[in-house]
Amino acid sequence: MLKKEDAVFEKGGEVFKKQVVTALITSKENRDGLKVIDIDVYAGMASRRKEFLTEIRAEIKRIHKMSFTDIRFSEMAPCVCSGCIDSDAPHYYKYEVLENHRAKNRETVICDITSEDVNIIALMDAVSDKVSNEEEIYELGFDELQGRIRKAEKAHRLAIEEKWQEKNEKSGREIFISYANEGESKVIADEIYNRFNGMGFNIKMDKVDLKYKESISEFMKKIGKGRYVVVVISDKYLKSKYCMYEMLEVQNNGDAHERIFPLVLDDTGIMDDIIRMDYILYWQNKFEKFKAKYEEIKEPTDLSSVHQNLDQYSDIRRAIDKTTGMLRDMKTILVKKEDSSYLDELVRAIELGASHGAHLNY
Repeated sequence: MLKKEDAVFEKGGEVFKKQVVTALITSKENRDGLKVIDIDVYAGMASRRKEFLTEIRAEIKRIHKMSFTDIRFSEMAPCVCSGCIDSDAPHYYKYEVLENHRAKNRETVICDITSEDVNIIALMDAVSDKVSNEEEIYELGFDELQGRIRKAEKAHRLAIEEKWQEKNEKSGREIFISYANEGESKVIADEIYNRFNGMGFNIKMDKVDLKYKESISEFMKKIGKGRYVVVVISDKYLKSKYCMYEMLEVQNNGDAHERIFPLVLDDTGIMDDIIRMDYILYWQNKFEKFKAKYEEIKEPTDLSSVHQNLDQYSDIRRAIDKTTGMLRDMKTILVKKEDSSYLDELVRAIELGASHGAHLNY
């Protein structure tokens, strides 16, 4: 049985306590005229709060089974999305529905009020992080309290970012940056990111959007499918396997001429036919060296990643002429050191659709 405490919270209701964990149980009518029993669990370790909540739910079920079998009831979980978490009238989900979704390995459900995706585990395990007084804050521990606050803030921020990302993708304001992640290229990529991010574009670059342990190749494929790709062309870019793979993905997804916005650093010399052939020879040598090493392996048939690398070197070798030829034929933006005027021209090209009929939907 649950032990009732004498203390009552300001909003009224019955208070129960187990060690440092406190529960407030209130009864009210919702906007549909149905009786609602609210259970708020405060303070203590998260595991203890969940354990106490489970005991309370079991006790309510026991009372219902013994004395109120003629009354139908459903267990509901309040929504924890950004619009409902502080609302007096949040959306509610039936526990049995959440359990069914979870059994089928679904991760999220949609809030009927805000249309946000909400994590099912967070709904089923949710208990309040509020505390009732300073003594309980002390018992909880400052570090743990701060950690929970940061966790809640992060979850809220991610939900907002996902919503904003979805909105931007639908409106066509998504832009990828393809660049060599060192030297002047890196500096320019940062300038581009900051400029377009400040204008409300959904701008993406690897060091910001590629998270720890995520697949590099999958992110490069996303770049290849990007509606708009700003390409920072440098000597290091044209000699980088990763960068050339991104360019290959762009070409393989079609309309490369319309989708890329190239910025050319003056260390490339791609307007010079002799230098263009130097890049072709560079990748030809890379391919031949890799192939020679590959042929030294006695039984290479089971080495799938080695096969994949060989194919990539072969594809880059074949595509480097097409890539440099396309760039040579395009009116590109030449980037000079300590001159940021290229940003204004790039902004105009993307916003006004000045590059070969490309356009944005707003």
